[in-house]
Amino acid sequence: MDITRLFNKFAGKEVKDPKRVTTDIDLVLLGMAEVAKKNGLKLRVFFPGMVGTMDYKANRVNANIKKGTDGKYRVSHFTAG
Repeated sequence: MDITRLFNKFAGKEVKDPKRVTTDIDLVLLGMAEVAKKNGLKLRVFFPGMVGTMDYKANRVNANIKKGTDGKYRVSHFTAG
């Protein structure tokens, strides 16, 4: 499965601060989750400073989020596993 083809449209998109106090839905993260589910994948999102297990799962895509110098969070890149 070509993860780049499926998820590249999300690269560079701004996502909401994970520590925000509101409960509004992040439409970018929701969109990525929908694409993952539609293609038989599970989505795992990594914000800066988050850690995860090192286990590899063929049906999982990792979305890496970076914080810019402007303080905003943006989708950086995707990896399998």
